[in-house]
Amino acid sequence: MIASPPVDATRQRYLKIYWERQLGLVDAMLAPYRRPDGVLLDVGCGIARNAHRFAAGFGRYVGLNLDAEELVLARAGNPDPRFEFLRGDAMDMSPIPAASTDAALVLFVLEHIADPPRLFAELARVIKPGGGALFVAPNLWNLNSLVIRALPANARLAIKRVLTGKDEPPDYPIYYRCNTVSHMDQVAAAHGFARDRLEMLTSLGYLFHVPGFYAWHRLTDRVTALPGLKRFREFIFVTYRKLDSGP
Repeated sequence: MIASPPVDATRQRYLKIYWERQLGLVDAMLAPYRRPDGVLLDVGCGIARNAHRFAAGFGRYVGLNLDAEELVLARAGNPDPRFEFLRGDAMDMSPIPAASTDAALVLFVLEHIADPPRLFAELARVIKPGGGALFVAPNLWNLNSLVIRALPANARLAIKRVLTGKDEPPDYPIYYRCNTVSHMDQVAAAHGFARDRLEMLTSLGYLFHVPGFYAWHRLTDRVTALPGLKRFREFIFVTYRKLDSGP
């Protein structure tokens, strides 16, 4: 009789599967917008850890980020000349020319945006007709998001510091002003976009290494897969296609 693998090994294996599940979904949702001569814009690119993967099938990758130190790391990690990194704001993408982008990635940025219509207006300006914007964002209709939204900033940062040992940059407050599918659809439509594809995923969160959380996550993953419950999953993955006629 073969003994079951240790719990830690099981959790680590599932962790790899989980991240591949997310990255694989991003790959699949970007696929309709890939062009050999196309441009991928990564809004809030951070250190661009997955830039080479996301840029596959595009001619150029442009990373836009506010943090100068992160941009230094992004450039160092992606020296290929087809990768360009610019300092800029998601609500003022002035470094990006109009109608120059085939697809835009907006990964875990929307919750930090104080004025979502302004973000969508900027995306409508820089994305070509027929191009797309892929958002990955926390879903407000999820218990974790509701708790995070209700916590004072100091308490939220303190909890994150305890769980991860990391500090969240103070320049990135959390607003959750457009973090439901219906609200995103509404603002997108007002700026000339139509929803292309929607997926909802569960999250491991910062508690994955806490004993018992692995089992809890697997349970909630199965329960929220039931009909009518997917809308309560923690992460929204959605693509919007820019209409030819514009807003």
